Amino acid sequence: TFTLQLASSRNRQLIEKYLTENGLQGRAGYYRSLRQGEPWYALVYGSFPTAEAAAAAVDRLPPELRKWSPWVRRMRDIHRVMMRDAARLDLQRDAGKDHPDLPRCAGPGSGAHCAAGFRRRCRPDAQPLMIP
Repeated sequence: TFTLQLASSRNRQLIEKYLTENGLQGRAGYYRSLRQGEPWYALVYGSFPTAEAAAAAVDRLPPELRKWSPWVRRMRDIHRVMMRDAARLDLQRDAGKDHPDLPRCAGPGSGAHCAAGFRRRCRPDAQPLMIP
């Protein structure tokens, strides 16, 4: 399964604002990971069966959603990044560092991405991070 990454930033509020201003509630969401040791948020949109279908969807996006050159992402790769970073944060906690930004399993909307495996393969204690 594939999705489109529309934007990313270390500023979660910026991602939430972009999502809201473009009316993407229920069709997009974001996930949290680490980049250079800092929290990083990526906004993803849609669920597509193939990379080709996802790439074709880029051309159908409104101009304001294409302004940061969306790219195709494999859901499995996103999940791998989230799990890797969760393990890194666990190591920090084990070393006595408290880190509030544990990556959580997330998926846009209420069904497509979660059905693609985000929730069922996540750590048992992970709570979904989604934008309603």
